[in-house]
Amino acid sequence: MNHCMLEVSTPANSLRGFPEERIIAIECVFFDPETGGIGQQYYRVVNIADENNVVHMSHAYFRQLMMADSRVRSAVLAGDVSEKEAVMDVCKFISANTSKSRQLHCWQHGDGTSLARLIMAVEDYGCSPSNVLPQNIKPAHLSTLITVAAATGYVPHPRRDSAQFTLTDAAYRAEQVCEIWQRLTEQFTDLSE
Repeated sequence: MNHCMLEVSTPANSLRGFPEERIIAIECVFFDPETGGIGQQYYRVVNIADENNVVHMSHAYFRQLMMADSRVRSAVLAGDVSEKEAVMDVCKFISANTSKSRQLHCWQHGDGTSLARLIMAVEDYGCSPSNVLPQNIKPAHLSTLITVAAATGYVPHPRRDSAQFTLTDAAYRAEQVCEIWQRLTEQFTDLSE
């Protein structure tokens, strides 16, 4: 499987809302868009109370968090790893699950900055991204795929209330890529059989 959906969540959900902005959650899911198969999955929530990992939250994010569902607040407070540990572990996870001979399609949603956030965090910890991540990563954007699929009448299925993780949606978004991929390529696979 050389497709992964990466979601890196920060308090402001901007590339760098504050110079000292930190990651609060990371999810990465490997999948095969041709078969719809979901593979290995990584998820970590950063401990925001760790004195070595001070998370600076914008007033808007703090307000949003306080007004959020209790599951969201609980998930943020239940973080159990340092940011550095989460960042380095997801890099190891991506490297271990990527075929060395094929290009890795790293899917992102929304503003498409998850890969850039991860690379910036790796650099913040004094590492070279080329030393901890595969060399053959090609960014891909779910929002572009959804825009193209909308022209065919595609409407994403609703997110399940029983989703496994509260702070990220990478598995759900991987399912969307699979649905769209199969919808857009089925006419061509039928011809080849």
